[in-house]
Amino acid sequence: MAAGLLRDLVGQVFTIVAAVDEDLVTSLTYRQIATGVYDPATDTVAETPTDTTVADAVLAKFKRDEIREGVFEHADQKLLIAADRLPGITPAVNDRIVIATVVWNVEEIMGVPGSSLHILRIREA
Repeated sequence: MAAGLLRDLVGQVFTIVAAVDEDLVTSLTYRQIATGVYDPATDTVAETPTDTTVADAVLAKFKRDEIREGVFEHADQKLLIAADRLPGITPAVNDRIVIATVVWNVEEIMGVPGSSLHILRIREA
């Protein structure tokens, strides 16, 4: 019960932020990538994308003390998505984010206790 309440409250915060200042949020497409079976004839693995629209995510830069040398690249961004905006989706490395026409790869999942907020490290593809 507490986890569900926390998830709802975080979702409400994102709704309020979007209503107060729409410049603080960005709309995007979360593209979950399901990996299929390897095809030896074409030497490929089929990918099946499932797109979900998110109207109010927050894109931010990392603070200097959050950056880990050798892991981060200069242009990496932090993406915050309320968990209730991705119902039934567990973000995974190699999923994709599409903002306007720019495609980003999910490089790292940095969640919070209670699974109320998805914090993702993303990198432009």
